[in-house]
Amino acid sequence: MKALQSAQTLVLSLFALSVQAASLPASSESYIVDSDFIQETHIGLHLDLLEDETAKLSIHDVIKAAEIGRFTRSEHRQQSFGTTSSVWWAHLSLVNTSDQPQELVLFQGYPQIDSMRLWETRNGHLRVRDAGDTLPFSQREVATNSLAFIVKLKPNSQHTIFLRYQTSGSMSLDLSLYTSIGFAEAMSVKQMIQGIFYGALFALALYNLFIFFIVRDVNYLLYVLYIVTFGMFIASFSGYAAQYIWPESPWLANVGLLLFWGGVIAMALIVSKYFLSLKKKSSSH
Repeated sequence: MKALQSAQTLVLSLFALSVQAASLPASSESYIVDSDFIQETHIGLHLDLLEDETAKLSIHDVIKAAEIGRFTRSEHRQQSFGTTSSVWWAHLSLVNTSDQPQELVLFQGYPQIDSMRLWETRNGHLRVRDAGDTLPFSQREVATNSLAFIVKLKPNSQHTIFLRYQTSGSMSLDLSLYTSIGFAEAMSVKQMIQGIFYGALFALALYNLFIFFIVRDVNYLLYVLYIVTFGMFIASFSGYAAQYIWPESPWLANVGLLLFWGGVIAMALIVSKYFLSLKKKSSSH
């Protein structure tokens, strides 16, 4: 009797999935999430992509485009488009084949995205959520240096996601899917490595500042300024500056990268000039 009930449950679950799959766009190829789902996986090769050169397509236009097969399958784990004025759309279909609900984290590894918007269907309605460096950090759904969304899958269900990317800088789609535990562990390791890196930079800057106060050589002070500027550039690029230094300033989150990149180049030229001048004076004696 129990075996018969189990078989009936399995048949009903498969039927429900087939009905949901029939309503999805034909271009989609679902990514299976089961009870053996690993803690992290890159899903770039499971995305369908669409370029919107006019940046005017609505979510309803995009859904229709997916239904008629205008999306194309991504060929790379990380899709880079360089600097572009186009909006890029990504379509992802997830299937939870387990009997348990799944809470996952959809993580965008490249943080320099102005606007990243996610649409998903819930109870027959479209739900939209936003992320990006044009928003204050306090409005991010997941407190991380990059962009992330929490995705909840019901047991034996199919979940359709549309993502809209728009940015004034370089466009790069770098999506990974984590379990909640896997995400926490990955971020812990990442923050430890970053802490070691920034700690080493701070120690180097402090050491050269100490030498400057002893010998009063301006070259050491300039080198300290170069190290600080370089550290701020890396922090801006990786998103840690937006998380810890200016969390409520989207303006600095956008211009900080260019500002400190210019500072790195300027300080490198100044340090080189002073160093070469000092070397020239030394050789003339």
